[in-house]
Amino acid sequence: MAAMIETLALLAVVCAVIVVLRPAHLVFAARVSGFSRGGGGGGEKRIRITIIANNTSKHARVQYRSMKTEVWVDDKQWVPVDFDGKTSAQFSGDPWWQPPDNSTLLTARVHVLEADEKKNQPPPPGKLAGDTSTTTAAGASPSPSDNKEYTVVIKTQVQFSYGPARTRFYNIIVTCPPSANANISSDYDTATYVYSSRNDRCT
Repeated sequence: MAAMIETLALLAVVCAVIVVLRPAHLVFAARVSGFSRGGGGGGEKRIRITIIANNTSKHARVQYRSMKTEVWVDDKQWVPVDFDGKTSAQFSGDPWWQPPDNSTLLTARVHVLEADEKKNQPPPPGKLAGDTSTTTAAGASPSPSDNKEYTVVIKTQVQFSYGPARTRFYNIIVTCPPSANANISSDYDTATYVYSSRNDRCT
């Protein structure tokens, strides 16, 4: 009887540990909006990128030690976005832990002129080599008829915390597939276009 009680107690402890230490689940989404003024490739063009980081875990807290993003303008050009120095006030603190069942927004703005041209490189995830049917050269002003698409690649390093216990660091890379622009508005008097898209399925 004593041995059976000890066995049951051990099983209860093991089950409790398994429940508490269930793997954390992170879900990412991306919103890309742009502002373009002028034409002929010489106008001003900016991109605003918002990352939604959702910690759906019921127990684990998450710390984002690094958050870098690539916004692919086309098959050869991408805009680097470094959130390490541009995070929202929610990431202030030393360190800041995202609580369980919490969604956090990170926003940064960059100029498309900062795009790094990557020639002879494989296309961004989610696109086929040679597919230029939906691309627009960086620096060119979009028009309301554009079906411009952006692929967003998120690279982050995270650590999880279960009470006083902390895990090792994990490197995570997710891709938000291309999403055609929605809500395009224009002002023909000033040659200004504002466009936005949202990618909710980042894997």
